[in-house]
Amino acid sequence: MEEARGEGKRLNEIYEINRRFLDLIALQVLGREGGYYGLPAEMCLRIAELEPSQRDAAATVPMLLVTAARQAAAEVSAVHDREGESSRLAEDVEVTAQRFTASLLTWLTQDAQQNHSLSSLWMGGSAASGDSLRKLSFADIQVLALYADRILAACFTDRPQLWNDLIHAAKTGDPQLQARARLAALSRSYPPESVIKARGTRNPR
Repeated sequence: MEEARGEGKRLNEIYEINRRFLDLIALQVLGREGGYYGLPAEMCLRIAELEPSQRDAAATVPMLLVTAARQAAAEVSAVHDREGESSRLAEDVEVTAQRFTASLLTWLTQDAQQNHSLSSLWMGGSAASGDSLRKLSFADIQVLALYADRILAACFTDRPQLWNDLIHAAKTGDPQLQARARLAALSRSYPPESVIKARGTRNPR
């Protein structure tokens, strides 16, 4: 019972992260049309055109649509060396992105530290992909948040059909179609068969 409540809480948190990420993309497009966080310009524009209720529907998929680039932890020292302690001037949209990045990094770090069974899915990769985030300190997160444009990365950018299905289903307003799109997204979220085979070749049991 306790475990079920914990997973339910985590799914609610994932929804909130996804929803705010979709809003962030829309805010970016409002300022300047283009591609953001690894998604092409056309996809970002389609997300920006969604109504609030439609973004709600797209965000309900039970997995993260955004994560932190895997080199995030490695960039901490480089950031300090390159720019020292000088602050970066930021416009409103950048401040919003920085706050979102800090919140996301905090969530991912805590989740990785707790070693949840689904942690690797939130990261969009293998369990080892959470190792760098597990070691982030509060100070690290503060520094990295200033570089949201380098740190934030949309998940599944190599699988555009996943995004297309979620956006299309959200725009239809059809609950059954939206449910099917979420299930299809789950099945597409796993690494492609070619990647799985390659991993098996490198690490034979």
